[in-house]
Amino acid sequence: MTFDDWISLSKQVSLVIFFVTFVGIVFWAFRPANRNRYEKIGRQLQDEDNDPNA
Repeated sequence: MTFDDWISLSKQVSLVIFFVTFVGIVFWAFRPANRNRYEKIGRQLQDEDNDPNA
């Protein structure tokens, strides 16, 4: 294998790793099990914004 072949292989592997990581993060963020956690955090932020003593 030449140096150019190694560069090409490295770019392809890096692209696959990036894509798999991106899909995994998106899946984890939008899975139904996280819904309660995000709603709780959203309510806390709204409560802080509406707190007149803050």
